[in-house]
Amino acid sequence: MASELAPLWGSDSDEDNAEALGYYVHVAKGLRCRRLVSSASPPPETKTAELRWGHLQRASYGLWRDFIRQQRPGLGKEPLTNLAARSKMVAVMIEMREHEDLDFVLRQTLMQLQADKWAFLLVHGRQNKNFVHRVTQGWQHVQLHGLNVDNLDSIAYANFRRSEELISSSKIWGLRLPCFSSATQFCSGRV
Repeated sequence: MASELAPLWGSDSDEDNAEALGYYVHVAKGLRCRRLVSSASPPPETKTAELRWGHLQRASYGLWRDFIRQQRPGLGKEPLTNLAARSKMVAVMIEMREHEDLDFVLRQTLMQLQADKWAFLLVHGRQNKNFVHRVTQGWQHVQLHGLNVDNLDSIAYANFRRSEELISSSKIWGLRLPCFSSATQFCSGRV
């Protein structure tokens, strides 16, 4: 498998590709990449892995942009007016950033979910409140919920996803609750 990935990583060596794959898996599992904090340069193997990871990030961003270019025309630009006002199912998106692809992610996800069957709750922070309101302007039945924070770190995000505040907000509109970020990372659960 590593040799099949060689063109992507720029090496023909199975050993180098295995090392890069290991590094990629490490990061993909959500573990944080940390640079060595010292005055000395990182060891060559770390530097090589970081370069490969940077190449993978650029390649995946390119694939994402291509996907958007292909999918965007079929999603329309008019405000979404077919969202369910109430439903047994509620899709919840928690997004604290002014994400450049928020409109696309919302439309694509709601199309996949069959928007007319799902109630939709979008949680935002203080800093992106105006942005979220602009993106969803004219949409019918989208529920916006503002948090009194600028951002959520991973622990605060996890805590909010299982908080009484979120659960009670979603009970108003439905019973089943998949949560996702703009990267469309799903977690499912039942209230």
